[in-house]
Amino acid sequence: MFLAPIPDPGGLSGRLVDIPNGAAGVFTTAAAMRQLINAYKTDIEIRTTAGNLVFLTPEKNDLAEVEALFNFVRDNIRCLKDVHAVETLTTPDRTLQLGYGDCDDQVVLLGSLLDRSFYLEEGDSLYLKDFFVVS
Repeated sequence: MFLAPIPDPGGLSGRLVDIPNGAAGVFTTAAAMRQLINAYKTDIEIRTTAGNLVFLTPEKNDLAEVEALFNFVRDNIRCLKDVHAVETLTTPDRTLQLGYGDCDDQVVLLGSLLDRSFYLEEGDSLYLKDFFVVS
């Protein structure tokens, strides 16, 4: 199986990497997802989106803010399947622009929104209904 970011329509970007099958492949993919979350949690588009999404929630109500972020991703990012035998990962800003991605892309986006909002710390794992983030 391969691990590759979704290419930009303006040209190919990213890289194709061999990943092992089974549990080792899952951990490799999870590590790549965590790298994307860490890289984009301070991105201005991610910060602005998170701020806008939680703006009308009750102040200092962490659960309401987490729920608002989760509901946004669940309701506004269409879930598509990966290319057969290729594990694709999309940056969270690109997933926002496209309005779709596979389940990994949804998790990376949600993780970036939550991490930007200080709900995740290094080493945390997150379980929210259909989302599963491994760090």
